[in-house]
Amino acid sequence: MWKPIAVLLNPAQALRKYGVRGLTAKTAEYLFRPIQRVMYKRAAEAERRYYDELAGIEGAQHPIPPKILLYPTCPPPGVYVISKMCASMGFQVVSANSEDVCLAIAWEDATHVDIAPVPGVRTLNASCRDISKEAVARAFERVFGYGFHVDPTTHIGPLVEKSDRNGPHDGRIIHGPAQAVPGRVYQRIIDNQVEDRFVMDIRTPVIGNAIPFVYLKYRPLYERFSNNNTRAVRRPTSEVFSTDEVSNIVAFARAMGLDYGELDILRDRGDSRIYIVDVNKTPVGPPNHLDRFEGRRAMRELGEALAAQFMVMPHLQPSRRPMAADEGSTGIAQYRVQHGIS
Repeated sequence: MWKPIAVLLNPAQALRKYGVRGLTAKTAEYLFRPIQRVMYKRAAEAERRYYDELAGIEGAQHPIPPKILLYPTCPPPGVYVISKMCASMGFQVVSANSEDVCLAIAWEDATHVDIAPVPGVRTLNASCRDISKEAVARAFERVFGYGFHVDPTTHIGPLVEKSDRNGPHDGRIIHGPAQAVPGRVYQRIIDNQVEDRFVMDIRTPVIGNAIPFVYLKYRPLYERFSNNNTRAVRRPTSEVFSTDEVSNIVAFARAMGLDYGELDILRDRGDSRIYIVDVNKTPVGPPNHLDRFEGRRAMRELGEALAAQFMVMPHLQPSRRPMAADEGSTGIAQYRVQHGIS
């Protein structure tokens, strides 16, 4: 959290933490924050309208639009990845079970859940009951054979302290030995720095046994624990992970009971190993600062992976025609004309 009063009271400390470029960037960001909020809100509303209209266009291509049940909580449209995936494929998201539901996803944005599968319907993530940092660290060590958890009372030197809950983005570096605080976890520092004072997270979608692609998210070093990217790009899985790493990532997802979700993975530049530090079973996305049209293509590819892994749909052919996103700025109106959709 940027606190301008604290910076004014102790500018030397702020300079050490952020550097000249970082301090300048944070100050400019603070000054223009009201304008940025308006711009982000307008962009989010435009994306929601896009996916609302796309859902109708793509749904018309199915003899009967497939229904996917999200329960016990059904998320609002246009925010979570799942709703954008389904809109891109013409799938209908529903909150109540019926005879024509073809797939269910246990959906509750909480660290600990206990959700029973839907009788007679294939239910994803019903076994994913604990995504706390402690559970992630235990499963990771079992599958990969090495870990990153440390005991703060015996560890000497810098280490990471963060909430055991999913989502706070409240990590900080402390120095051990230190007293353990209930509800907090302690990990070795994973050196994911890739450029001068920048770090890279590997956001990894997992759908069944597939990792369709990965996002590379870049942030300044002083923002390493935040979710505010400077830039984000999408890359083929094979460019980022080895075959063995992919196998272990999928095995880790199985160990967590995760059928659909996204993982936060870091690669340490010292030992070149990967470390899975977070599991997200209700992901929001695509990542901020990813190109808008690239994000739309990503949602389509994730939807195709969901269909391929979990749904029997003989009439559905992957990438049967380009998405509206591929039409650049021409948008949905021209998309309708070019593809003969009334």
